[in-house]
Amino acid sequence: MTHENDWMTTDALIACPDPNCKSQLKISRTGIRKFRHSEATAVPLNKEP
Repeated sequence: MTHENDWMTTDALIACPDPNCKSQLKISRTGIRKFRHSEATAVPLNKEP
């Protein structure tokens, strides 16, 4: 979960980060889900020795 003060926890309507895009994106939180790094990218995490 995110920190209680993180905007991803509290904001439901966000602006597109592209300055040429005027869209607003609505976040609908429907439950808690866990994501694994490997499910989102093929780049492995750096492991500390």
